[in-house]
Amino acid sequence: MVSHRASKRLVLFTVIAVLSASVGAASDAPQRLPNIVYIRADDLGYGDLGCYNRDSKIPTPHMDRLAAEGMRFLDAHSVASVCTPTRYGILTGRYAWRTPMKTGGLFGYSAPLINTWRITVPSLLKRHGYQTGCVGKWHLGLDWSWHKYEARPDFSEPIRVGPLDYGFDYFFGIAASADMPPFISIENNLTVGLPTESVKWFRRRGLALPGFKVVDVMPTLARKAIERIEAHAQNTPGKPFFLYFSLTAPHIPVVPPEFVTGKSQAGRYGDFVHLVDWTVGQVTESLEAHGLAENTLVILTSDNGGRIWVPADERVGSKYSAEPKLLVISRFLTRSPWPIWDTRFLIKRSATSSRPTVLRLVRQEHKFCKLDTNREKNSVPCPACPNTVKLSSDSNFGSGSDRSHWAAVG
Repeated sequence: MVSHRASKRLVLFTVIAVLSASVGAASDAPQRLPNIVYIRADDLGYGDLGCYNRDSKIPTPHMDRLAAEGMRFLDAHSVASVCTPTRYGILTGRYAWRTPMKTGGLFGYSAPLINTWRITVPSLLKRHGYQTGCVGKWHLGLDWSWHKYEARPDFSEPIRVGPLDYGFDYFFGIAASADMPPFISIENNLTVGLPTESVKWFRRRGLALPGFKVVDVMPTLARKAIERIEAHAQNTPGKPFFLYFSLTAPHIPVVPPEFVTGKSQAGRYGDFVHLVDWTVGQVTESLEAHGLAENTLVILTSDNGGRIWVPADERVGSKYSAEPKLLVISRFLTRSPWPIWDTRFLIKRSATSSRPTVLRLVRQEHKFCKLDTNREKNSVPCPACPNTVKLSSDSNFGSGSDRSHWAAVG
């Protein structure tokens, strides 16, 4: 296991640096582009895992194995203590407060936060041959088709803007957190059925699909993630794939299913964290079963720390749960001359600039043109460069070394 004190930047820098290093092979020795599986838990505490806290009362063998076979980062931090800003950052490379949302997060009926013209990690990968899929919690806003005379969406109509509009070929999941209505699954741009019942989960009441149960959400997402891996192995084994697997646990409501109940010594919360570990194991075992593990980069992290109001007697072994300090684990089993194993290289890259790093991910030649600040703020593309794609407008995420607005020309 390799460990190092990571830069105190948004986790995206670490993720993209790892990806760029993994495909930055010398031109005279071309390498197959790696598959990428990015697993993001929801409110998973830094000290919940055994590999981060030897006194943890929660068994996490699958996540511990990832750490043992890969790299474990010790000083990664979240950009925010709530869900939406971190998801925005990981997919776009920007601070969420550069959008109209300056604080807080979105809800299940909120409008999209990401502009459809903005480059994202999946759209960039898709341009270079990747199949892209998103399974799990979206929480970045959807453009629902609304009833003309009723203050609710028309769930029989397609979602007008959603994950498919940001570079994903496939989506299955829920609109926001598991405690936020509507309580219904979404596949691509359609809901799976029509929510006609009014129910209350934890603190919120809203429309739900008849028979929808929050306790079934995580096992269903695990099954869908495995289906995506199996579909790739059977139908397009020669193409690289990117799976963004955004879990709903251990975020509230804490509802461990029966098959994990009592598996930990940390109450219901510990059992729910064990469910996260079980889910990670389902994914890694599927990769191994289909012969994909060797050429798949697996990245595991959380969006922020654990919920501070989880009862103390259910957070035994989770002494860092309320902090925005993040666990970050990456594993790539293929041994090669690539600098992915030099953690200091990764941290150096993550602390300098995201723009060339993102482009280097796909070995794309790039140059930059400077955009007018007002034009960037008003979301107007650069008129002098019709082929530009806007990247991060903050090169060091607020470090003060470069506040310019840029676009990549390519």
